[in-house]
Amino acid sequence: MTSPGSRDVVIIGASLAGLFAAAAAATSGSRTMIIERDVLPDSPVARKGVPQGRQPHVLLHRGLLAAEKLIPGIREDLLSHGAVPFDTGTMAWLGEYGWLPTWIPAYETVSATRPLLEHLVRKRVRELDGVTLREGVRVTELQRDARNWHVVCDDATIVRADVVIDASGRGSRLPLGRAADPGCSPRLCVPNVSSHWGAADRVWGGDSSHPGDRPERARHPGRRRPLARRRRWVWRPATDA
Repeated sequence: MTSPGSRDVVIIGASLAGLFAAAAAATSGSRTMIIERDVLPDSPVARKGVPQGRQPHVLLHRGLLAAEKLIPGIREDLLSHGAVPFDTGTMAWLGEYGWLPTWIPAYETVSATRPLLEHLVRKRVRELDGVTLREGVRVTELQRDARNWHVVCDDATIVRADVVIDASGRGSRLPLGRAADPGCSPRLCVPNVSSHWGAADRVWGGDSSHPGDRPERARHPGRRRPLARRRRWVWRPATDA
């Protein structure tokens, strides 16, 4: 049986899911390879095909704790690159019954653009022992024999692995081959689940230091939150799709 520290792990996709999976695998001492179809940028810029890649985001408190556990110091990295920390208790929420109170402390969140978060996480994951990242290579097939997985790539290379994590996204079309193992099942069919929720954002600049200082801007129920760049805000109306 393969011991945890000697496992070879292949992760398909170098977006946030793949990067955090690599960080988790590295903590066990596994040899980890990330295979990414794109050539990754050297700066925090939006990438084609990344869902909501150009939107501002907030790293919620629980997510911030989990990220910090996997990649210690990531919070300070974000703040030093312009991310905005704020307390959710001071966040202005406008609902059907009016504005919620903004003077009750709650949990810290960090607001940042996705490209910035992904860029900093990727930089830190590259530095982890035992982690390598192959760019510009597409995985075309997974095969399996009696002992291992074999990750087939479009550059004619085949990578052996004990564990394969498909983090290539919700639109993954990666086929699984039965290969020589009759017990190897094909991919399970996962139904699409709709939350029946839609969102549209609008960004503006201003001199306000607090998103609740200008409630006259809000014409519909929803919420506002800080952007990665200071003194800019985003308005998101809460509407059903």
